Amino acid sequence: MLQEQGFDAETPQDLETLFLEKNPVLLQWIDEGAQKLAPAMLAVEYIIDPEAIFLGGRLPDIIINELLSQLQKYLPDLHFRENKQHPKLRKATAGVEAGALGAAMIPLYTFMSPLPSVLMKGEDQDQEKLNGGG
Repeated sequence: MLQEQGFDAETPQDLETLFLEKNPVLLQWIDEGAQKLAPAMLAVEYIIDPEAIFLGGRLPDIIINELLSQLQKYLPDLHFRENKQHPKLRKATAGVEAGALGAAMIPLYTFMSPLPSVLMKGEDQDQEKLNGGG
């Protein structure tokens, strides 16, 4: 959107500068992004029921904070259960390292998480008893 309107933004710092200048194209992008992200966040809320949802990445903190602010504006209109406590929206702290940290967790998860067969062992034994086994 910025390039189409003749604005250069090649780095996160460029985006921060445009935000501080209240660039209308960037502000529109943030607003449209929040409108499109809100239903996805609502799906996470209703499917997983987290206490908090963290938003982060390579965008400058000031833009992430604005995106969170816009999300808080759009989410209430999408909720269909008024009395439910909704997750808090928070800024993630991993920043640009988030992808690398996530990738680094894959071997840990692979080697340290229990196998599904171990988790379901009690259920298998109960089923065996129902089928006449020992």
